[in-house]
Amino acid sequence: MAEYTVQTVAQAGVVPTENAVSASDTFNNQDGNVILEVTNGSGGQITVTVVSQATVSSLAVADQTVTIDNGAVKAIGPFKTSVFNDASDDVTVTYSGTSSVTAQCLKIVTQG
Repeated sequence: MAEYTVQTVAQAGVVPTENAVSASDTFNNQDGNVILEVTNGSGGQITVTVVSQATVSSLAVADQTVTIDNGAVKAIGPFKTSVFNDASDDVTVTYSGTSSVTAQCLKIVTQG
């Protein structure tokens, strides 16, 4: 398990750093403005699961699952803090396949 570094997108731009994924990784989502971008370079479709931490009336809120075709890139998020953040403000994400799959976390900051 690795924790991705969240990269802030500025007006001047950012050259994001991709991370090789493992079966289960985390990233910090303190303010809920993070987007996870996943690149599937594998030969088959994968499923990305964003693990829910929430319960409503003693019932668990379902995890969010996203399928990504081989050769595709998909941006996922942002993630509501009350649903996906754990006690450390981290979000856990799992992958059904890890070979040739990379991910990066981008934080969008609005300027007033």
